[in-house]
Amino acid sequence: MATPPLIVAPDMGYGHLRAAAALAALWGTSITRCDRPPLAAPGEERTWRRTRALYEWCTRHSTHPLWGGALRPVVRRLTALSDVGAPGAAAAPYGVRHLERAIARGLGAGLVRHLAAEPRPLLATYFAPAIAADAAGLGPVWLVVTDSEVHRVWAPRDAARGRIGYLVPAERTRARLCAYGVPPERIVVTGFPLPRRGRETVRSRPASLRCGAIGCICRCDRCARRCRS
Repeated sequence: MATPPLIVAPDMGYGHLRAAAALAALWGTSITRCDRPPLAAPGEERTWRRTRALYEWCTRHSTHPLWGGALRPVVRRLTALSDVGAPGAAAAPYGVRHLERAIARGLGAGLVRHLAAEPRPLLATYFAPAIAADAAGLGPVWLVVTDSEVHRVWAPRDAARGRIGYLVPAERTRARLCAYGVPPERIVVTGFPLPRRGRETVRSRPASLRCGAIGCICRCDRCARRCRS
């Protein structure tokens, strides 16, 4: 890929920004924040801010001994994972439907306008901007999955018809996305993208700790090679 991608991430957790920072450093560019001006208009910025605040409030207070019991079912509904291969695994749960409505109301609209005016590949580390761009018919779109156990919301309702390319950390992540309906040819196992210092730290650990659940040392150059191809 001759044109450097637009590397996009919102402030929806350190993992998304850390992955974006590693990839931006590799490409010699900067992170574009889709949840802040100038990309996000004031209304869209408020939507991002409220979504982040609500999720953080629910997860933080769901462990409270007094009122946590009322919040735990909400958090479980938002974060529940279906068994890979189970009937209905590809069905669109509440989170997918909610994201569709949010995009219809303007979430990601600033990014869509920017890419329409200045076409270039999109490399996102959070699902919402990638799905918004794909829904608008823009591309190519690459989505770096930052969870080894990926939630259904990372794929659009009709995952088979989308055009998003997925860069995933482990084989089990690939298997889960396939269960959601994403064609296997659009999924590439690359490992977690980490900054150079983080990769050196990982390599210095015993193999049992270094590989463990994710199955490979984290590399961001694999993501870049795949995007260039």
